[in-house]
Amino acid sequence: MTDSPFQSKITHTQDTIRFHTPDELERFLKGTKFNIVFSAIPISGEPETFCYDFEEDTVIASNRALFDSIDDFISYAFQCDSEGYLNM
Repeated sequence: MTDSPFQSKITHTQDTIRFHTPDELERFLKGTKFNIVFSAIPISGEPETFCYDFEEDTVIASNRALFDSIDDFISYAFQCDSEGYLNM
């Protein structure tokens, strides 16, 4: 059986997990039961530090900007709307 091109492309090492699609990131964040401090490189920017608060289901940027939902954060990180179309 050959590998499907639609299989998850999540890659990781001991210190790094890379998500290639908004759905992969969303499933990871919604599946965790921990607060996570992480760095992300939005498609059109420089690395930034964020904190995911699983109890509040929110993401906070290091500059204290609050994303009201995971969907808002994913739209920011991947520069797309909730359906995956690029924000221009």
